[in-house]
Amino acid sequence: MIRPSARPPSPSIPVRHRATCIQRPFRRLALVVAVLSLSACARDARRGDRDLQVRWEVTPSPPSVGRARLRLIVSDVTWELRNGARVTVTATRDSVRMAVDTARGQGAGQYVIDDFVFPVAGSWVLSARVETPDGRWAESDHPVEVGNETDERN
Repeated sequence: MIRPSARPPSPSIPVRHRATCIQRPFRRLALVVAVLSLSACARDARRGDRDLQVRWEVTPSPPSVGRARLRLIVSDVTWELRNGARVTVTATRDSVRMAVDTARGQGAGQYVIDDFVFPVAGSWVLSARVETPDGRWAESDHPVEVGNETDERN
């Protein structure tokens, strides 16, 4: 006896509704896959302990070629300021690490580099690595567009 390969349509569900019921789970699956793949491509600006927060201030804003002042404020997710941490800032331009400096603690969760040097103009990414005395760490990226020296005068 030869059995049919497909089941006959169910009389209770009209044909046009059966096709919709079958397609919806596949559409949902495709949407979930698309969202997950897009989020995997994006680089997270924060790594490490999610409870450590880093806020950036660059003076002048926007900076130009030469010296700038960097101030980072380190706190917990509950905004409790964190003192006694080691804060190292790395500046990268075009995937080349151009400068590394350690910030001085100023109290009240503030860490400062008074004379951070941007040797050339362009798109930079400042990365801070914060290591707390209790062994926790976090890294935070901050994009900066550095202008030419002549841009500031005009």
